[in-house]
This record gives sequence, structure tokens and C-alpha cells, in this order.
Amino acid sequence: MPGAGDRGDQRRLRRGGLELALSCDIRIASPSAIFICAGVNVGLMASTYSLPRLIGLGPAKAMLLTGLPFNTATAQHWGLVTAVHDEDRLLDEALLLARRIASRAPLSVEASKRVADAALAMTAEQAAAMVAGELPKLHASEDHREGVRAFVERRDPVFLRR
Repeated sequence: MPGAGDRGDQRRLRRGGLELALSCDIRIASPSAIFICAGVNVGLMASTYSLPRLIGLGPAKAMLLTGLPFNTATAQHWGLVTAVHDEDRLLDEALLLARRIASRAPLSVEASKRVADAALAMTAEQAAAMVAGELPKLHASEDHREGVRAFVERRDPVFLRR
């Protein structure tokens, strides 16, 4: 039977959860999830770099400066989470999403992530140059040829990461 200590352990596990979520490429949540930047509540700060880049300065300041909890609907509206699923489906939906990403051309997924991660720190010209550096490698890959063949043959591609 869970005791009072267990409840304290759960609270401690939740601290820093937003910071952990911000390090993820994609975030999904259940309707009952609560999001909070509690740094100002305890004389600290956190998420001041990644949160504004993700959801914009105005919503980020609302979270960072007030230390108030925000519900899933607000988090989704601000772009903090991209999807909401009932708790009993959350893990299945996360695994479905992970399997979908894992079934895509891995070199393309990696290149897309690289360029997207760098995009906010670059000018449009720098971003175009980065894309121009990635595309020839992708175009020359066996995975690209397999993807085109599979599309023409109306079948699922089998990517080999080369």
C-alpha cells in the first residue's frame, strides 16, 4: 500500500519534468498533465533558454515568471505538446509515433533533425546552405533509391541506413 513517502517521491520525480520534456523532439501528454516552471517558486530559474524558443516569449514568460501550473489544453495551444491522448492510450500512442519515425529513412530523419535543431540560430541563407550540404548526400543514398522504388511499386520501403 502506498505511503506518504511514496507521494513525496512522486512529487520529487515530477520536478524537472518540464526541463526533461523540453529536451525531447516531440512531446505528447494526457489530458490530466500539468506543466509548471517552478524555479521562481523556490528562488531559482529553469527552462529560460529552451522554453521561449519552443513556445514564444510571451507564453514562456507567463510560465517562467508566475510559477503557475498550466493544463494540457494551454500547453497544446502554446505548442508545448503536439498531441493529447487519454492516459490509458498514451504509451501506445507514443510507441506508435516512435515506430513511425523509426520506419522512415534514417539518414533523412537524422538530417532533418540536424537542420531543424540548428535552424533557429541561422539566417535563411545559412539554413539554405546547410540544406544544400545535406541534400546531395541524401539524394545519392541507397535509402533514397529504395524509397522511390517502393513508392513506384506501391509497397513499404526497407531502409538500410546507407
